Amino acid sequence: MTSLEKRRAMSESRVLDISALLKPLRRDPVAGGSFGDVFQYSHSDGRLCAVKSLRPFAIDTQGDPRSLIRAIFHEAQQWHDLTHPNILPMIGVCFRDETGFPSLVCPWMKNGDARKYCEKPQNREKLDFIKFISKIAYGLAYIHSRGIVHGDIRGPNILINDDGEPCISDLGFARVVNVTATSSYSSSDSKWPPANVWSPPEYYPGLHGPGGIKPEKSADVFSYGATVIELWTGRNPFPEFASTLEMILHFMAKKPLPDPPQAGQKEFLQFKDQVHEVYLLCCDIDPKSRSEIATIAHLLGQRVAQHDFIKKEDDEVAAMLALRPPGHSKQDDDGVSMVSYASSTVAPRSEPDDENFDSCSPCSSHVRNKTRRIRH
Repeated sequence: MTSLEKRRAMSESRVLDISALLKPLRRDPVAGGSFGDVFQYSHSDGRLCAVKSLRPFAIDTQGDPRSLIRAIFHEAQQWHDLTHPNILPMIGVCFRDETGFPSLVCPWMKNGDARKYCEKPQNREKLDFIKFISKIAYGLAYIHSRGIVHGDIRGPNILINDDGEPCISDLGFARVVNVTATSSYSSSDSKWPPANVWSPPEYYPGLHGPGGIKPEKSADVFSYGATVIELWTGRNPFPEFASTLEMILHFMAKKPLPDPPQAGQKEFLQFKDQVHEVYLLCCDIDPKSRSEIATIAHLLGQRVAQHDFIKKEDDEVAAMLALRPPGHSKQDDDGVSMVSYASSTVAPRSEPDDENFDSCSPCSSHVRNKTRRIRH
């Protein structure tokens, strides 16, 4: 690709080439995803950056590579335009080798990905799991509101920033790798790559004929539900299947999905009911039966509000118990039961009405109907 062609592609996408501002810190990749490798660079302003490059096998060089380069710039522009606290920012692009294919540049996330973050006991102990997965849902809902389908939602593609917030990354790579060098690129015409254990049944061969399917938001919803199970259990979703091949054969036979797992990581066990609720809303074998991610984000937001309400009242009770009765000396306090004092000074607890609380959720009846499948 000539310099003129590079400038033309960049001018069409409005994404900055910051190659001159970057310096590699290591020659070998420090991490890898489904379609690319991650290299660590330093920026001229002192910050660390992650440079994401497509792997050679993902690049079709049999014909004119300009179509693929335009695809990369198109996806880079879409990612660059997204602004949300739970979306990893995209700084720009760079050309790191002689292939001429642009790489995507993002801030370096020292806390790693969500899967590894949730595997560490010290992180699980302080993590509000429902609030954590609700933020991922809000980030994905924002992506969908912009008319974008991610295509590869899973734990390793959700990075954790310095504040412990989850940030969705790797937008567009799932589509870019399927652009052939002899075709004109259109995001609406792209097909999905080979399936993995986070993929919905419609990704699997034999279910929708040859050539794959066009990207749909419902596929992201299924992958989100599988990711919640992954983070809750600390294992890949659907451990019932010994291999991806077994999972493919299961879906090709159009058998129902397994029930949600019963055991999660011990610090997250208290969230079992909410996790199962998300699973039932997301992981339906029929794409049309899956809830929209905005609905799921709203539901989780309600669950977080309910949990925070109860925690606030618990904290208020604890504060009351820590107070001494007015006008009493320490000797008097020693003879007073703290429980009897608390019961005489603390107003009766007014918890939210669970029935009314659930009824305001647009998908609560949907969950109750699906729950019957597990209970009976």
